[in-house]
Amino acid sequence: MSVLADALSVVIRCRTLEAKYPGGEAAYREHFPGEFYCSDGQVARAKFYCVEEMFPFVERLTLWGLSLEPDWAPADIALIDGEGGIRNACDWLEFGMHEDGFPIAWLRGEEPVPLATPDGWEPSDSLELMRIAEEECAERLMLLAEEDGVKVYLDLATGLEFPVRKTVPEEETDEWK
Repeated sequence: MSVLADALSVVIRCRTLEAKYPGGEAAYREHFPGEFYCSDGQVARAKFYCVEEMFPFVERLTLWGLSLEPDWAPADIALIDGEGGIRNACDWLEFGMHEDGFPIAWLRGEEPVPLATPDGWEPSDSLELMRIAEEECAERLMLLAEEDGVKVYLDLATGLEFPVRKTVPEEETDEWK
């Protein structure tokens, strides 16, 4: 089994979430709108569109003892760039491309089929993702609106508007401390 791994992804083994995340995998899943989360029962994937949201989230995960960089044991957290693959040392996860052209990740040693995807996902959602280099964002993107956790940007290079939904709470709450 495998999970979709487009955009930026934080992937964690479900058994690790059960052992280390307050409330386990079910509580972890509750923090993400449906289109930003999927699990194949072995690994859980949370999707992010920008590193500015992903890294503070990963930092919070380390507060509960999940490791990003291995010291004496494998990392608990895998960081994936949908175009470049797994970005940190992680010996328990594999990355590849689905036969239809979108990135996927799966537990090492397992078969990558079937594929788990977020609720309502369509292949075109991943195939039409456009990558903008981090250093180009300030020049290319103009914030048009922000309401109910959704920011709408205009890409000045293409003229296309696109929404970005906030995936984690903005304010610190007891459940994130």
